[in-house]
Amino acid sequence: MEIIKPVQRDSDLEAAARVVRAAFATVAAEFDLTPENCPTHASFVTAEQLAAMGEKGAELRSASWKKSWNEGYNRYLSLTGIERSRINNPQPSP
Repeated sequence: MEIIKPVQRDSDLEAAARVVRAAFATVAAEFDLTPENCPTHASFVTAEQLAAMGEKGAELRSASWKKSWNEGYNRYLSLTGIERSRINNPQPSP
């Protein structure tokens, strides 16, 4: 069974943030990134940051599917609508 839906509710945003953090965690570990030395890296994204991106026009969608009846759901997250995300590409201060 496949489900694709927009991420809208606060609980969805927190789950989406967990998926993003997990997806980028290996990169952060490999390069010794921390919230202190690289606060805008995606491995440290918060639900609030995702919500702010949504307010600026980003569309966040999630897809869930089961491979078989006895396996858990796999999840995929897609972020579109912003040419370059401020999560990984912060803008310089004016």
